[in-house]
Amino acid sequence: MGVVIVGPSGSGKTTICKILKQTLLKSGRQVQQHTINPKAMPRTQLLGQIDLDTRQWTDGVLSYTAQQVYSEPLGTESWILCDGDVDPEWIESLNSVLDDNRLLTLPSGWRIQFGPGVNFLFETHDLQHASPATISRMGIILLSEEDIDIDCLLRSWINKQPVDKRVTLQAYIESYFIKGFAWVKEKGELAAKVSTTGIIQNGLSHMAGVQSKAHICVALIKGLGSNLTTESRNAFAIQVC
Repeated sequence: MGVVIVGPSGSGKTTICKILKQTLLKSGRQVQQHTINPKAMPRTQLLGQIDLDTRQWTDGVLSYTAQQVYSEPLGTESWILCDGDVDPEWIESLNSVLDDNRLLTLPSGWRIQFGPGVNFLFETHDLQHASPATISRMGIILLSEEDIDIDCLLRSWINKQPVDKRVTLQAYIESYFIKGFAWVKEKGELAAKVSTTGIIQNGLSHMAGVQSKAHICVALIKGLGSNLTTESRNAFAIQVC
């Protein structure tokens, strides 16, 4: 019923969901996806609330989505995708629906019985705040940062550049960018926590259109160096120049 995809930013969590959805659609199956960021709103707005004076129930984003999914025609696969941090404040409310009985109990007392075509998907960078009761109810797909293929990221970026500049850019990347990235990973002090993919994307954002070695030096310092502290960036600039 519930599957959580765990991995750092840029590790391919969203891509996995997109590929799976496209595969199911091409095989003739109907898939409806509802995406929610639970941490972008208060718990009452997510799950719904009861007015203590009038006893009137107001649907939340999740409860409204659950009713939409319940009303889908038979044969339709529905995904409720929760993209963001996994927090016990809201995910504990889903423990009943993640069980084998697939029963969602809302704060209003309503109960929604889901069929086998409904799945809850979670995308998050870690599960350090999730309780064992929640984790034991879900399947887990772990995407490690160590498994990220840097060469694939670089080739993908080069293939998006103008055809007449790809050969030159590839030479610059192999000669300068990869060495600069290796220095940042091994000796650089990051100003904030950034994933490997984030560092590479920040660096490549300044590489488009480089035309000389001087231009490359500036691009590397602004791109890869933007992730570093001031002292570490100065040391990196000395190495580049």
